Amino acid sequence: MKNNTPLLNMMLEDQLKEQDVYRPCAYWKEYSSRTANAIRSDGIENFRSNSRIGKGYADTALMDPFDLLSNMSWKHKIHKRVRTSSPVKKYLIDPYIKQNKRYFQEAQKYRDLYYTNILGEWFAQFSTEHDLPDTLIGNPQNVVSIDGQKIGLVYLTSFLRIHNYSKSIDFSKVKSVFEIGGGFGAFAHTLLHLYPNIKKYAYLDIPPIVYVGTQYLKHFYPNNVIDYTQTRGMKKIRFSPDDKREIISLCPWQIQNLEADIDLFWNSASFQEMTRDVVRNYASHIGRLLNKESKICLMVYKKGNPDKTIIPKDILEIVENETSFSFEEYEIEMNINDDLHFIGV
Repeated sequence: MKNNTPLLNMMLEDQLKEQDVYRPCAYWKEYSSRTANAIRSDGIENFRSNSRIGKGYADTALMDPFDLLSNMSWKHKIHKRVRTSSPVKKYLIDPYIKQNKRYFQEAQKYRDLYYTNILGEWFAQFSTEHDLPDTLIGNPQNVVSIDGQKIGLVYLTSFLRIHNYSKSIDFSKVKSVFEIGGGFGAFAHTLLHLYPNIKKYAYLDIPPIVYVGTQYLKHFYPNNVIDYTQTRGMKKIRFSPDDKREIISLCPWQIQNLEADIDLFWNSASFQEMTRDVVRNYASHIGRLLNKESKICLMVYKKGNPDKTIIPKDILEIVENETSFSFEEYEIEMNINDDLHFIGV
């Protein structure tokens, strides 16, 4: 993976000029500031093992809670001074982190046995039917081993969701996808890898997350990703009419300029982490990008922070009102997350 700090800075500077509906909501405001600072200081090569970059959307594992302090904050500066003190580091910080790592490794062993037991047969069949993508780029900490095969946890979730929705959606016939809240791009990578028939993919998230996802997808598709430097000045953002694969990474405010005919819209929980006004604005644009044959897939957590998240019922109501799609809860075959699945037609 390659770093491109000018691209990150361009996104963040432009974001400051945008309306509130296109800026991070309360749920992500602190995350995004810390993430941007950590990207600048640490780079993204190992972002999936860096909690200051990946916490909240990547398969990191937090070993030192002080890592979540912004390196620009006075708390971080005080903590850094204290923790580098030889006695504190030797007798308090290092033993604490060592114990955390040991507990995490032990928990992983039991989780691997559990997932092998409940998912082993399914995974063997799924990996036989599909050529699976590389799930370990970016050095993920939170890795699952099923029958000895290591998988980044975010990818395992993607595999399961695709399997579950494939009972109602023929992904082999999908040509275009629009995903809001694409994180670092694991789901986009999975879908594009498993289904080469998908030629057009629009991926949207807030900076700096969309920056990480852009660079991540460029690692796999260096000639197919159209980034913010190319679309920044466009009043109309469109896919080319040919059959070439194109992955357009979008900042939130660019949804106003996107013109496309989308077969499948996908959202994995990020609507829940927004305000109602933000979801309503996105939904109004989704409505104009879909056709009568399109499908909408929405996933929401059963539980959330009531001060920072929206209840599932409200999300469905907003999207239904803005798109004319109606939703029903989708019965899934297997799930390792505490979430609900819906499909809109």
